[in-house]
Amino acid sequence: MSMPATNPASAETDGERFVIPRVSWDAYVAFNDALGERSYPRMIYCAGRLTFMGRTRHHEWLSFSLGHFVADLAVILGIECEPSGEATYRRRKKAAGLEGDQTFHFGRNAKRMRGPKNYDFDVDPPPDLAVEVEVTHPADDAVEAWGRLGVPEIWRFDARRWICTFWNRRDDGTYQQVARSSFLPGLEPDDVGDQMRRVQQIGRIQWRAQLDDWARNELLPRRRKAAPKRRKGGR
Repeated sequence: MSMPATNPASAETDGERFVIPRVSWDAYVAFNDALGERSYPRMIYCAGRLTFMGRTRHHEWLSFSLGHFVADLAVILGIECEPSGEATYRRRKKAAGLEGDQTFHFGRNAKRMRGPKNYDFDVDPPPDLAVEVEVTHPADDAVEAWGRLGVPEIWRFDARRWICTFWNRRDDGTYQQVARSSFLPGLEPDDVGDQMRRVQQIGRIQWRAQLDDWARNELLPRRRKAAPKRRKGGR
C-alpha cells in the first residue's frame, strides 16, 4: 500500500516519540489504517500534528492496572460500564484522532456500546472517560485531541510520581482540574494512586479481593455524605 508523502526533514524525535507536523487528514487515516489492529506505535493526530508513541512495560503495567480498576469499581458501584481499551477514535470535522491508553463508556452510552461492536466514527458517542498514562512525556497532544472529540472526563496519571489528576471538559474543549470523578461518584484522584500502589505491593489477586471492602467501607460512605440531602415534608 502506498503512503501519502510527508516531509521527514521537519519531523521531531527524541527516541520515545516521533512527531511530524503539517500532516493532512488523509495521510493520517492512511497511516492509521495501515497499522490495522496492531497496538504499536500509538498514533495521536491533532490539527495536522501527527505523533507516533512507543510503549514500555512500565507504561503498559499501569495502563492495564488502571483499566481493571475502573471496570471493577464500576461493577462494585453498580454503574453500567463498557471498556473500549485502546480503540481508535477519530473525526475529520474535529481534525483529531487517537488511541487512548484506556477508554470507557458509562450509563446510556455504555448500553449503546455494549458488546464487541466496532466503533462507528460518524454516529457513536466518544468515550466518557479517557485515561492517559504519562511516563516520559506529558499527554498534552492527547488531551487536546480528546477535547476536540468531546470527551467529558480525563485522568492523567503521572508515572514518575504516581500521582493521578482528574480533568473535566469545558465548553470550549479545554479541561479544568476537578476534585472528584463525574462518572465514579465519590472517587478522588488520591484514591487512584493509592490503589495502584496496593496492586504493586500485594499483587493483583489479593488487591482484587480487597477492592470490594475498600469501595464499600470508604467510597460508598463518602458518596452518600456528598449527596444532596432531601428536604423532609417539602416539595
